[in-house]
Amino acid sequence: MHVGKSAAEVTAKLVPLQRKAEAEKAARKAAKAAKKAKVKAKAQAKGKKKDKRKKPQQ
Repeated sequence: MHVGKSAAEVTAKLVPLQRKAEAEKAARKAAKAAKKAKVKAKAQAKGKKKDKRKKPQQ
């Protein structure tokens, strides 16, 4: 039974879609990593400010 499209034609259409999906996934992952790094940097900066306010121990 022949549906109308060869496997090569179907693959040719799927490959660009898969590449696009992979690129979007990588972009999301990079954005998430950047956000995580920003939050971490902000937390460190906040911690450094708190360190300055501590009274020296005797």
